[in-house]
Amino acid sequence: MRLRHIEVFNAVMLTGSVSAAARLINVTQPAVSRILAHAELQLGFPLFHRLKGKLVPTTEAQTLYPHIERLFTQLDDVQRLANSLKGDQREGELHILSVLALSYEVLPRALRFFRQKHPDVKVTIDALHSPQIVS
Repeated sequence: MRLRHIEVFNAVMLTGSVSAAARLINVTQPAVSRILAHAELQLGFPLFHRLKGKLVPTTEAQTLYPHIERLFTQLDDVQRLANSLKGDQREGELHILSVLALSYEVLPRALRFFRQKHPDVKVTIDALHSPQIVS
């Protein structure tokens, strides 16, 4: 599937109709129909059943959709990162894996200092026993 196919497929899944999908992504209704038809041709299977003017996702479409949702989540992450790279804005994430003993006293103190210098950084902490960390 091409990116345009994915965008149209996602819009149709979100809205449930070609006309609403067209409005969502700011293209014409015939363009959405054409792109959807081309995607189905390229894939070799239909994505939607057309029943009384409604689009009903096929089993294949329902199987694909969670992957498409993850892709759009990743695209949102890319957009957020691109926005944070403008100017002096720096946004990020810090993942910490620590042994339990350090997570009670040492880590909270260190994080307090880190937060003062980097308040916009998302921090996640996993405190585990040593054997869990090794594995």
